[in-house]
Amino acid sequence: MTSTWERGQSGEKKASAFLTGKGHIIIATNFRLSIGEVDIISERDRILHFCEVKTWRTVPMEGLEQSVSRRKRQRIQSCASEFLRRSPGFDGYGIVFDVLFVDSGSGEITHIENAWTTSDVW
Repeated sequence: MTSTWERGQSGEKKASAFLTGKGHIIIATNFRLSIGEVDIISERDRILHFCEVKTWRTVPMEGLEQSVSRRKRQRIQSCASEFLRRSPGFDGYGIVFDVLFVDSGSGEITHIENAWTTSDVW
C-alpha cells in the first residue's frame, strides 16, 4: 500500500511527463517558499504554467475546477509572483494557472489549462 505522499510524488512525475509530451519544458518542480508551493512550473510558447497536481484514486468529473481552494490558489499565485521576481529571464512571458488531476488507479490525466485567473482569487 502506498502512502499519500508516495502517491502524490508518483502523480507529479506522471504529470511532468504528460506536460513534456505536450511540448512543455519543465522549469521547476516542488518550488517551495514559506508562503506555499507550486508543484510544477513549465514553459511552452513563452507562457509559464504554474501547475497544481492532484493525485486521487478516482477523479470526480464534476467541479474539478473548484477542487483547489481559494486559499491554495492565493498561495500558488504568491509563489508565482516570487518566482517571477527571482527569475528576470522570464520577463515578458505570459502566465497561467493549471490544474492536473492524476487518477492513481488508471493513470489517466485530466489537464485544466488556465483553471483560474488572478481576479478569481483576490
